[in-house]
Amino acid sequence: MINYFTSNIKMNNSIPAKGLRALLNLMSKRFTVRSISNSFYNVPSNTLGRINLVILGILCFGFSSFAANVDLSLRQSISNSTPSLNGQVVYTVYLKNSGPQTATNITVEDRTTIGSLGSIVGNVSSGSWSFNAGTGRGTWIVNSLAAGDSVSLTLTANAISRGVYFNIVEVISSADTDADSAPNNSLVYEDDIATTCFSIPLLWYPGDEYTVSVPAPYSYGSGIQWLYNGTPITSTSTVATVNPDSSLTIKAVGNYTFTTTVSTCPASGCCAIQIIQGPYGSIGDLVFEDTNLNGIKDPSESGIQNITVQLRDSS
Repeated sequence: MINYFTSNIKMNNSIPAKGLRALLNLMSKRFTVRSISNSFYNVPSNTLGRINLVILGILCFGFSSFAANVDLSLRQSISNSTPSLNGQVVYTVYLKNSGPQTATNITVEDRTTIGSLGSIVGNVSSGSWSFNAGTGRGTWIVNSLAAGDSVSLTLTANAISRGVYFNIVEVISSADTDADSAPNNSLVYEDDIATTCFSIPLLWYPGDEYTVSVPAPYSYGSGIQWLYNGTPITSTSTVATVNPDSSLTIKAVGNYTFTTTVSTCPASGCCAIQIIQGPYGSIGDLVFEDTNLNGIKDPSESGIQNITVQLRDSS
């Protein structure tokens, strides 16, 4: 029994045969092909005896294909990273194959935070798109992408919640071998994943506290450092407290960001947590007696002086 790998086949007469076509040409001259299966060829020789050519699990040229060598990458942008509440945002995602061969059967997943976006509409320049509102995940399938080509996905939605919310896109499956990344591993330093976000300020009043944490995939790093208006937060800081699990409890207005060993926020596609002073209500400067009980001040109803008004909560 002689084992041969299909990419470099040599018979014992030293005649090289590259690929199945050359092998069949050679066999048509010297051998009779008895059977072809998904794992091996049985070729009895008229002159050299029986030789089993064992193909190592992978066939080529029409029976099965070797994984192509490709280089898939994702790039993402957002039209407005600081929209107003209920304002529109547009995400644009580009999927590119830098080659050298055509990529096939590519699946890209888009992950949003449930409750962050409303009225989501997706359009793709190639392939198919579907979105599951229950999970906040969309699926973009591209059947074929030639070397050097790129295709796009556009998501249009309304930003309906205050805070920082991420949109993460990643190649989660591919039939081919990528030169510098692996699908579905959530590693932000690889080029087959891209993130972007928007930030709508959270409202703060004296005594309020917000506890926040570093989101995935940024949390996969280590050495998390929180910053307040660009200054590291330490154990003596009064504006916020870093908790044992590396989350942050915010106690004052300002912008809060972080750094890790794999990313720097906001440079790597994340947004600052914005805390602003919340607005206060107001009471008009006139108290009058509504003598006719019509709910409005009539010309005959003048103001009353020296009245004390108390505001109380529902309890």
